[in-house]
Amino acid sequence: MNYIMNLFFQMIVLRIKNRIHFLINKHGLIKYKNMFTNKQTLSTSAMAISISNDFDEQYYLASNPDVAASKQNAYDHFIRYGIAEGRSGCPPKFKPGANKFCEHKETILLVSHDASRTGAPILAFNILQELNKQFNVIILLLKGGNIAQFFEENCYKIMNPGASRLIKAEPIKNLIEQINQKYKIKFCIVNSIESHITLQPLAENFIPSLLLIHEFYVYTRPSDKFIESLLWAGITAFPAKIVQDNALNNNTAMAIKNTHITPQGQSQIPILKIDTESRFVNLSSQIFSKHSKPKPFIVLGAGTVQYRKGVDLFIATAAEIRKLRPDYKIIMLWVGYGYDPEQDTSYSCYLSEQLQCFDLQNSFEFINETSDLQSLYDITSVFYLSSRLDPLPNVAIDTMMLGIPTICFDKGTGVAEFLLQDNDTANCVIPFMNFIESARLIISLYESPEYYLILSKKIKQMAQSTFNMKQYVTKLTTLIKQNINVTQQEALDCNTLQESRDFLEHFCTPTIPRKQAIRRYIRTWHSKIGVYRKPAPGFNRFIYDIHHQCTQRQVEPFADYIRAGKPPGPWQDTVIKSTDSMRHIKNDLKIAIHIHAYYPELLPEIMDRILLNHSKCKCLISATTINEKKIQSILKKYNSTHFELKMVPNIGRDLGPFLTAFSEELQQYDIIGHIHTKKSLALNDSEIVQKWVHFLLENLLGGQHKMMDKIINKFKTEPKLGLVFADDPNLCGWDANKSIADELARQLGLSPLPEGRFSFPIGTMFWTRPDAIKPLFDMGWTWDMYPEEPLPYDGTVLHAIERLIPIIVSHQGYHQAVTYVTDVSR
Repeated sequence: MNYIMNLFFQMIVLRIKNRIHFLINKHGLIKYKNMFTNKQTLSTSAMAISISNDFDEQYYLASNPDVAASKQNAYDHFIRYGIAEGRSGCPPKFKPGANKFCEHKETILLVSHDASRTGAPILAFNILQELNKQFNVIILLLKGGNIAQFFEENCYKIMNPGASRLIKAEPIKNLIEQINQKYKIKFCIVNSIESHITLQPLAENFIPSLLLIHEFYVYTRPSDKFIESLLWAGITAFPAKIVQDNALNNNTAMAIKNTHITPQGQSQIPILKIDTESRFVNLSSQIFSKHSKPKPFIVLGAGTVQYRKGVDLFIATAAEIRKLRPDYKIIMLWVGYGYDPEQDTSYSCYLSEQLQCFDLQNSFEFINETSDLQSLYDITSVFYLSSRLDPLPNVAIDTMMLGIPTICFDKGTGVAEFLLQDNDTANCVIPFMNFIESARLIISLYESPEYYLILSKKIKQMAQSTFNMKQYVTKLTTLIKQNINVTQQEALDCNTLQESRDFLEHFCTPTIPRKQAIRRYIRTWHSKIGVYRKPAPGFNRFIYDIHHQCTQRQVEPFADYIRAGKPPGPWQDTVIKSTDSMRHIKNDLKIAIHIHAYYPELLPEIMDRILLNHSKCKCLISATTINEKKIQSILKKYNSTHFELKMVPNIGRDLGPFLTAFSEELQQYDIIGHIHTKKSLALNDSEIVQKWVHFLLENLLGGQHKMMDKIINKFKTEPKLGLVFADDPNLCGWDANKSIADELARQLGLSPLPEGRFSFPIGTMFWTRPDAIKPLFDMGWTWDMYPEEPLPYDGTVLHAIERLIPIIVSHQGYHQAVTYVTDVSR
């Protein structure tokens, strides 16, 4: 009822505000004031006037592109919708912290996703306390929380934009620009992947950043959050190898190699106000009064009650202990927020049922979260980390620092990596989710005080030499200071590309404005995320790097190439551009184009594009028997075109017909093309495939431009040109095809194959001279030499041939060229 009344009141207030805004605009402020006599109404009008005075139209439009695009009046939108939606009408203001500004200290930024009394924010607070000794620290809290006051009491300035409910990219971008302009930030530490929204604006403002990732990739959503974070963060550190390994996949493999593993120090929890009458104190007294003879053996579990924390496994362990030793005074105690069987139907209700089924009422207790952990540790005998996945929880560090034996699952937490360093403490690492073994170890510790003491001493000594907050923060600042020079070089490289016309953003990143595209491109080199995207047709940054040691010099290759005057070399292919003019030379070349029409419905587009050109060629068309009538029907519309049609088996995809069915005919021509109807069903994304096909056909045949004519003209003017293909914006490599390619290379008599990424006709469409690929024809391909359908997406002889074509051409003494059609990319 209270909620409904509150909502009703808010609606009334909002309508009053809208009416006030209308009257202000219509009658002017003075007339509007004279209309009111009621004090309450005057109070409401004063609030509206205050909003009007604080409202920043420029900020509101910059922070809300949707409003700007709609062409609505900014203030009107804010009053009508923005307030209710949680949009901020003015930039968040800095609030002074307790620390005074020191001119002899540099100013840095520390970002925490919130100020709740949970693991990552508590760590951020402890990092803050250490940073205060060296720097003027500005705190950016993306959301509030119950320990926000402690951040405020330990910093120079604090800002909490989370007061408005919307934390969006544009407002955060504007905020970081504001902070940097006002305070000239030396560097920034971003705590938690949940603070990822700050990383791109930090990079765009060339503020060196260090990202601390405490979360596992497997449960972080959306999944591209990790990829984007690794792209934009200057330095990334994980608390344990298991967390780092979990983030490893095809998209992040190169980036992960450059990240660091740095276990955090022990954190002190800021105490709000200890309630001496809390449930914890009552419960602990009840436990000891119930089990005073002998003193109970407390096994502690801790964390928010959720599936990942393995509370069900903790309960199952309690049940196993009771089954094996029902007379032992072992009490299992779970401390954490979220156990609510009445409301939580996703997990808590099942835990409650589990407790009842095992009849654990006298040997198991749930208690709510508490800030008085020390009192909790005082009664704890063993800490049991039953989590399925848990990076390096603060409570585990606490218990190990106190010498409390700590049990965990292998491959479930970074704690296991720590315990496995010693033969004795390694016994505390239990096979993953094996609660039976956990129960047996707890019983062993209960039964053997000597064994308990050995583990206690070793764990304590190891922990105290490892988990030191001062050393941890020193490592972090050392890492990020190393990144300062790199960030400065990135700024220089961005400026180089910005001032040059050589960087083609429409080719590299078609959907992003130039300035942002350049910043992203430069960041890819240092982060190794998306590093295979080309800045311009024909340029291979990896080959340039090999020859000019860009990695060692920490410079981006393309920017260095431009500053060096664009020297020629194997890093830059010849580019046939759609804007190139053609020399009018008599074309007496015999030209043929092979078209494999597995999908007949796509054939007309290919034929139409061929006819756009002036060059005359014979079309050698292959198709499967099932499509013969469809193909013949289509070709009747193209009587003026010379063509030959062959029916072939559905073997070898497009290369089988090229190398087997038409091998002899193709070798009778001077220049041959190879095109095929393409759907790439394995990609499961028709839009991507359509763009890819459009890209290939525009480059190799034409549409906006007569590209086939330009290519043929290039062959005519350059006798040693042996291969032309559309330059894909993505650099690819051997992938799963290297071993097959090595065997083919041996048979073809090629020299050892190159490593890394190189240019080849991705999609297997190209123009060539028959002599340039003669060794491939000479292999005498028969239908039984190709793999049978269905084919995998990668790792076949067909994929290997696709990559070998440029190498064969070079072996024959010819060179290659690539095409570029203005504003066409994929």
